[in-house]
Amino acid sequence: MGTDAGGDLRNVSTRFHEVAGKTANLNGSKFADLLTDVPAAFLDHEAFRNVDVTLRADSKRHWRISGRPMRDAEGRFSGFRGVGSDVTEKVEVENRLAYLRDFDAVTGLANRKRFRDDVAKALKSREAHSTLAVLSIETLQFKAISETIGPLAADALLIGIAERLARCAGDGDIVARISSGKFAILRATRRTLRDISALAERIISAFDDPILVKGDSLSVGVRVGVALAKPEMTDPETLIRDAGIALSRSGVDNRPSVVFFEQGMDERARRRLALEQKLGHAIANNELYLSYQPLLNPETGRVTGCEALLRWSSPESGPISPKEFIPIAEESGMIVAIGEWVLKTAAREAAKWPSDIVVAVNLSSVQFRGPRLLNAVVAALEESHLPAGRLELEITESAFLGAGETTIGLLRDLKSLGARIALDDFGTGYSSLSYLRKFPFDKIKIDKSFVDNIAVDPGSAAIVKAIVDLCAALGMTTTAEGVERQDQLSLLMALGCRSIQGYIFSKPLSGPSIETFIERRNAPNLARVGARVANGE
Repeated sequence: MGTDAGGDLRNVSTRFHEVAGKTANLNGSKFADLLTDVPAAFLDHEAFRNVDVTLRADSKRHWRISGRPMRDAEGRFSGFRGVGSDVTEKVEVENRLAYLRDFDAVTGLANRKRFRDDVAKALKSREAHSTLAVLSIETLQFKAISETIGPLAADALLIGIAERLARCAGDGDIVARISSGKFAILRATRRTLRDISALAERIISAFDDPILVKGDSLSVGVRVGVALAKPEMTDPETLIRDAGIALSRSGVDNRPSVVFFEQGMDERARRRLALEQKLGHAIANNELYLSYQPLLNPETGRVTGCEALLRWSSPESGPISPKEFIPIAEESGMIVAIGEWVLKTAAREAAKWPSDIVVAVNLSSVQFRGPRLLNAVVAALEESHLPAGRLELEITESAFLGAGETTIGLLRDLKSLGARIALDDFGTGYSSLSYLRKFPFDKIKIDKSFVDNIAVDPGSAAIVKAIVDLCAALGMTTTAEGVERQDQLSLLMALGCRSIQGYIFSKPLSGPSIETFIERRNAPNLARVGARVANGE
């Protein structure tokens, strides 16, 4: 490229020569018309160094040029002489890195950093009498589902989730992916609180239908925590944290729900963190133990099995409810190690019982989805010498969220060991009947919510009757949970239920106490005691 084209930029690529060479007889200022970003020094006919430019005729390529002005004998500017190099790849990498600083690579949504910046701006610029809200959204069981379907399908699922959230959001809302299966929405509105509530409920409803991923229908749910900015609030992290605290409260039962942040939740969040830290040492410190609640045949009064129930007594805090610490164990991942301890302990205890008594162990959905479960079951059976047929593994319907062939394959592997498989909390989750079609369970446990009102609510009685009849037709047994009253027991027996669990027979007992209970209840002279109890004797 000679001075006729605005300078002699040597050592530049052929394409740069071709583009610039098409313009003849241009001085330096006219040559600037070819550039998208014109350096001021270029227009002022001054020297410039390492300036990045893009040719208008070839916007896909980027150049880095250096030059110095040339002047004739009279000192008049005649052009530039310099060098240029193609830096397209370097610029594209820098642009990509800049993009990733603010946006999520998978979904294209704002990332946590960008979301925080947007919340900060919104707090500064919000109008009087407006409402600023952050909605923290978590996909239920996302980690477990993603481990089952693989990374590529998990990315496709994330994109599907992001698309549904974007459809729920309004034009002025900001949607972000915060981490893994967690998202957030920022909304500023002059409407009432009802507008925020409607958005949260719309998000829950958006996931009523499965998401199609690579030909598979994946059923996922979400839970939502909502925080509203106080008038004096200026810190974006506080608003985002409050939404996260509300989200953690919405996950108590691990089902789709919406919870608004309230004063006092912060204190509960601190307690949760303290419990999580203590729980990490609970196994090593022998603070965990098992209680056993017996299952009885109501016609004979004999114990047929016992459910192992995890308990925790902290030296500092005393007994802690499983409803409080098990969700913490699941969310932190500690439930895997704790679940393995439960399996080994329950199997070892049950090996001391009569040979016809089954021990039932609950599997967390996190544990069920993990890669270590099959080996953990094998190890528990081998170490305890408990026959596999005396181990019953209880799985809740929530464990089947997004279940595919991998899930069914694991169930088959567990059953091939000889272990029994029970579906717990039947009727309270998702697509219950489809599970019975996919896998032949040994037992279905009728949830306490149906048993509570069975004697006064014809609907509950009809549901229990349908479950009992369906299981009988499929060759499965049924157990009614939470039986506490005589009228419940009598009606359950009349409906054909032949396995009862509840306080009407016994509260959960310690290891030594359950051995005594089994020995006493199964003694020959107490045969058919259940029938006498059912008759009110």
